Amino acid sequence: MVKRVLVLACVLGLLCASAQAAGKGKKEKGGEAKGGIGAVLAGLNLAEEQKPKVDAAMATYQEKSKAAASKEEKKQARQEFEAELEKVLTPEQMTKYREEMKAQHEKAKKPKGEGQE
Repeated sequence: MVKRVLVLACVLGLLCASAQAAGKGKKEKGGEAKGGIGAVLAGLNLAEEQKPKVDAAMATYQEKSKAAASKEEKKQARQEFEAELEKVLTPEQMTKYREEMKAQHEKAKKPKGEGQE
């Protein structure tokens, strides 16, 4: 059982690493490299027991989001992902996650050059 969990964690880690590597050259509207959910999660200082659970939730979210045919389906996938995060993260981590995601969303909505020096 432990061996299966370790193998699954390694596979998920490789999937996340390859997904990040594939998106490294992508840019946001403001011209800065995209951080996304992975960057926000990385900043939460996850405990070792949280990492495989978060990785599994992220992998499921990515699959559902890719397969989604409409904005509503993508929104549903995001809500399910965040419900899973609430089960794994501490209340403080969840608050920080929401704040960081809101900040990224607001930053992405700004027109080019606004608020930049």
